[in-house]
Amino acid sequence: RKLLKQITHITAQVPGSNTVCISMRNEMQSLTIDDLPSFYFTINPTDVYNPIVKILARSDINID
Repeated sequence: RKLLKQITHITAQVPGSNTVCISMRNEMQSLTIDDLPSFYFTINPTDVYNPIVKILARSDINID
């Protein structure tokens, strides 16, 4: 049991390992309440005209 605990601790840093997948699954489950997400995204229509958002989207901006 002690060896398994040490192996789990070591593989927690290895990308794609079972330990990392379990950790990510537990993190996703912690963000839900009764199978509903506890976070929401909203889109603001005025972001379409925001120059910073346009630069991040790599679209042409008209400063005039």
